[in-house]
Amino acid sequence: MTHSLLRSVRHGCYRESRMMSGAIALMLKTHRLRQTWTRQIHAYIAISNFVKDKFIQAGFPASKIFVKPNFVDPDPGERSCSGDYALFLGRLSPEKGLSTLLAAWERLPSPVPLVIAGDGPMRQRLEAEVARKGLHWVHFAGQLRHAEKYDAIKKAAFLVVPSVWYEPFGLVVAEAFACGTPVLGAFVGSIEEMLDDQVTGLHFAPGDPDALAKKVAWAWEHLPELAAMGKAARRVYEDRYTANANYQLLMNIYASAIDNHSGFKRNQLLQAAV
Repeated sequence: MTHSLLRSVRHGCYRESRMMSGAIALMLKTHRLRQTWTRQIHAYIAISNFVKDKFIQAGFPASKIFVKPNFVDPDPGERSCSGDYALFLGRLSPEKGLSTLLAAWERLPSPVPLVIAGDGPMRQRLEAEVARKGLHWVHFAGQLRHAEKYDAIKKAAFLVVPSVWYEPFGLVVAEAFACGTPVLGAFVGSIEEMLDDQVTGLHFAPGDPDALAKKVAWAWEHLPELAAMGKAARRVYEDRYTANANYQLLMNIYASAIDNHSGFKRNQLLQAAV
């Protein structure tokens, strides 16, 4: 770490409040001095390898960090056929890469139907931009209910995840995999590790509309190959993102934490005896 906790107070990093940031900073400083994080915690759970690496960079002991991703339950079931549009599903806010998405759709050599599902602070501006630029093949579906969400994913040829921030875990990617729908995802954060390029979908550089447009154009012209990627994505879901797979990971983490705690107690007793 290259900055002190005072920097977070000065910038009001917690809820944009210097007072609340000061309270958090004091708590962190106290636990650092007491070595709470390294001596009294026996297991940390990270939802992706990306998050684990960030914890390690922050000074947490790598040997105590276990990766357990989120999961999708109940199983929505695999789709029966591939769809006929591209889908964005998520919050309509800057970090989700909506500007990159629309800029890419402007660059496509031929129109590709796009459904943007979700709501957020950018919605009105995005709708106005689509109308102004005459992108008639871009449709806003608004906030979807649970069943509607999976129906939209199953009917899509592919899901697009153009995030420009570090996604700790791309739950929407796991949901697409559960439906057997391939993903075009930005090469950033956890999306990088969840998506196997050319196997379960396609990667593209974050914030690069030209790169995204090329991937979309290729995908739209290679729908049979894309359908095969969807099948592979479903197999990944069955292996990694089901409730049963998650339960087994959690039980293993508990067992390891218990072993670490027992070893810690034994060491304390030995040191006391000496």
